[in-house]
Amino acid sequence: MAKYKSIPVEERKRITRVIYEAHDLSEAVLKGHLYVEFVLNELFLLEWPNSLTIVDRFSFDQKVIIAEGTRLIKDEWALGSMRALNRVRNLYAHSLLPDGVEAQIASIPLIDPAVEHTLLEPLAGGPPTTWVPHS
Repeated sequence: MAKYKSIPVEERKRITRVIYEAHDLSEAVLKGHLYVEFVLNELFLLEWPNSLTIVDRFSFDQKVIIAEGTRLIKDEWALGSMRALNRVRNLYAHSLLPDGVEAQIASIPLIDPAVEHTLLEPLAGGPPTTWVPHS
C-alpha cells in the first residue's frame, strides 16, 4: 500500500503557513523537513511516474542522493540546504534535548546568494534569513 499522497494547492499553502508561524523551532524544523520531502517526492513522480517505490520506501537522505546522482536536482545550494536541514531534523528526532541545534541551523543557507530574489521582496523587511518564533 502506497504511503504517498498528493496534496492540493490550497492545502500546500496552509502547510507553509503552519511552518512559518510555528511557535517552536523543533516544530518548524520537523514540519519543514516533511514538506521538503513532499516536494522531493513530487519531483520524482513528475520525472519518473513509476517511482512510487523510491517515494514510499527510501529515506530522505537516500532521495537526496538519488536526486543528485541522476541530476534531477543540479543546484548545489539546494542539495546542501536539504542535507543541512536533514542533519538538524535528525538532531531533533534522535534526542530529547539536542545540543548544537542553533549552530546547525545557522549553517543552513536560507537564501541562495546566486539567485536574485525579486519574488521575495514584497515580504516585510525583505526575505527571511533566520527563523523567528511567532508568539
